[in-house]
Parts: sequence; C-alpha cells; structure tokens
Amino acid sequence: MTFYLVLAFIYYIGTTTGLYGIFKKAGLPRPWVAFIPVVNLYYLLRIMGKSMAWFILLALPFFNIITLIILLVDLAKCMGKDSLGWQLFVSFFPFIALPILGFRKDITYLGTYQEASKKLPRKSSLKETVELVVFTLLVAWGLRTFLIEPFNIPTGSMERTLRVGDFLFVSKIHYGTRIPITPLSFPLAHNTLPILDIKSYIEKPSLPYMRLPALETIDVGDIIVFNYPMQDERPVDKRDHYIKRCLATPGDTLQIINTRTYINGKEYPLPATAQVRYLIRTDGTFSYQRALRDLGIRPEDFMPTPDGNVLVLTTTSTAQQFRRMPGVLEVEQVIDSAGRWDPNVFPHDSQYRWNIDNYGPIYMPRRGDTLPLNSLTYPLYKRLIEVYEKAGKLTIEGDQVFLNGRPVTFYVTRMGYYFGMGDNRHNSLDSRFWGFIPEDHMVGKPLMVWFSWEKNPPHKGPRWNRIFRWIRN
Repeated sequence: MTFYLVLAFIYYIGTTTGLYGIFKKAGLPRPWVAFIPVVNLYYLLRIMGKSMAWFILLALPFFNIITLIILLVDLAKCMGKDSLGWQLFVSFFPFIALPILGFRKDITYLGTYQEASKKLPRKSSLKETVELVVFTLLVAWGLRTFLIEPFNIPTGSMERTLRVGDFLFVSKIHYGTRIPITPLSFPLAHNTLPILDIKSYIEKPSLPYMRLPALETIDVGDIIVFNYPMQDERPVDKRDHYIKRCLATPGDTLQIINTRTYINGKEYPLPATAQVRYLIRTDGTFSYQRALRDLGIRPEDFMPTPDGNVLVLTTTSTAQQFRRMPGVLEVEQVIDSAGRWDPNVFPHDSQYRWNIDNYGPIYMPRRGDTLPLNSLTYPLYKRLIEVYEKAGKLTIEGDQVFLNGRPVTFYVTRMGYYFGMGDNRHNSLDSRFWGFIPEDHMVGKPLMVWFSWEKNPPHKGPRWNRIFRWIRN
C-alpha cells in the first residue's frame, strides 16, 4: 500500500504541476485551479474545447481510464505535440509529460483541439492509420498487462455467484501485477490468435517470476482469477484463465465434511449463491419448463434419472422453492459418503480415500515451509516439487524418497500455495481434482460485471440487473 501511495503522490504532483503550467500558457486567470481535483478537469475540458459530456465518461469506472488517455493525447495536440512518441509518452507517463508541456519554453498552447488540428502539419492517411494501430495496440497491451483485463465467464462453475455470460473487469494490481513471464506476445490475445488458432506468443526469451507490490493479500473467501495449473505445455502466464473462490491460503489446513468446508477446524459457511446437488423425487407430473421459467434453473443443471426423478444443481433457497412446486414429492441433498474413494480427485492415490464431498484434511504450504517427504506425502508433493517449483525429478523406493537421485526426507518450498473451489460445488473442475494453486499462477481480482448476457430462453438477452455490478466476496 505504501508503494502505491507514494506512486499516487508522485502522479498527483507531476500531473497537477504540469496542468498549472499548461493553464498559464492557455491564459487562464486562475491557473492554481490545476491543483483542485475535479475542478481541474472542468478547466481542462474548457481549454481543449471539449463538451462537458466528457464528465460522464470520466465518471464511469474503468471506462474513465480510456477516456483519460484520449484526453491526454488530445491535450498534447493542443500543445503542438501529435507524434506517436508523444502520444505514448503522455499516455504512460503523464506525470512527466505534462510538466514538460507546461514549462518548456519552446512549447506553446495552440488553442482548442479543433484550432490546434488546423495549425499542425497534416499527416498522410497511411501515417495516421499506422500510428493509430500502433498506439492502440501498445496502450491496450499496457493496460491489459499491468492494470486491468477483461474476462468472461465461459462455464457454470461459479453459478450463481457469477453467471455464464458475465463479462468482468479483473484488476491486476490488487494482488500485485505479475511481470510478464513471456514478454513477446500479441497485445490483444491471451494464448491463441483468433481465427488463425495459433499461438499468440513466443516462448523465448522468458523472464523469472516477479510481482509488483500488492494492494491487498488474498484471503479465504476471495474470488480469484488464476492460470490453470495443469497446462504444462504452455508457459505459466499463457495458460487458460480460471475463476474460483479461494478457500485456503498458505499455512491453512482445509477439510470438507459432507459438503461443509472447514478451514483450520472452523467452518466456512457456504455462500448463499452457491449451488449443490439435490435429488427431486416426483410423481410424474413435475414440469421442467416451469422450473426453468420460474426458478431460473439452467437446462444444463437438470439431470434426469432413469427412474423418472431428476438431479438438479441449485442453491439452498431455491431447493426450498422446489418443495412447493406441483408434482414434487421430496427434495433431498445428495452427498458422496465419507470413505468412498474417487480416483479423479487429488492426489489420485488410494491412501487418500477422498471424494468431492468428503475431502482432506490437506495443508497449503507456505513459502519457506519444510515439507516431510515419505511414502504418505509423496503423492501430495510430487507435482509441487517437480512441476511448480522445478526442483528436479522426485521418485520413491519403498518409504525412501529421492530428489534427482539423492535420498531426501524433507523439502523447503519456494512459493506459497492456495486452494480454489467453484461455488457450483458439484459442477466445478477445481483444486479438489488437481490440488494446489501456486502463487505464480495468480492473475488478479475480479472487480465488476460490466455486461451480462443470458443465452437460454425464456430469458434470453441482456441481464440488466447485473450490468455495472460490483463483485463482492
């Protein structure tokens, strides 16, 4: 937080001082208004000849970032600077560029944006197009890499907290912006180029894992966006994006007992929007279409059984509504029994007879933890050591564990690890299936649903009640 407070102070002093000089050059009688937030924007729009309607765009969260960049570029043009270099300079470093515009004697105020456009040398159409494309790509790359990234919900693993068709803004700075591990990539694509369906990046050179200081730590209950840990064929920062709820942080022990989650022995309550599995027993007259229409159940969350009943994924409150529907005889939560081993769940070893409803206890290693290595812990930590920490080959003979051929009884971790789970507990590929989420896989914190679209009838279309909705953990 101290790092960002210092950065904000430098930004404020640099930009307002620069505006003070620009306002003096523009002939404003009270240039000191440059130091008053909001008021300085009013006078900035005045000297640029911009409509006060721009205030509306500056008030919209996240979109105001793009609006401010456009205004800064146009301001540089009012001061006679419209080259590509100046456009990028004033966009990325306004706290340096504005003082230069305001106090360098050879730079003068040419008038409003319209007046300056007439006085500046006219560029050819080709040059304008090339500069616009390069500027857009570089600014988009900078914003997406270091500040904020758009993201959409493709699957129902977080229903109903986050809906399929939700479009989000994800902040990179809240958990600390990760410096690109794979720096050479196409600016507007994540890991594949649209249409061409080929890699959008070059793997070499690569950079070591580094992060800028974080605004906040990841806590139990936070919704997190991270790179899918199981895509070993791709660099860490080019793996697919997943979104889950963090249910254990480094140093925590997690256990699931009959679908109830316990962190360090204390129950973490199921979110009200979380979905679990229920069996709906019917008399044969139950209307699926009515449930779709009245209760907002997605078609993919209905699973008919051979005996004419139905399994449904839904919230606790909606399950109560099912009980009152015509044709429903009984509503019962379905839970995998303790001791029934599901080989698909992590660590995929019969020593750990776990399933998705009865899981653990499992410990989340912290950076610098000393992990014991033996036949019991070997399946838990093999992938962590070999793949995530790249410490070498881990093998076992009897009860003796070997790292790169040398016998070892412990391992000291280099990173912290997390446990993520979808709120749609019975339709989520998450840490119950692939284990730990390494800290270097963390991408950011989802902040806002800026648009939402329902694809299923009868409610197909925009979900107006979700647009510009802040995401709360």
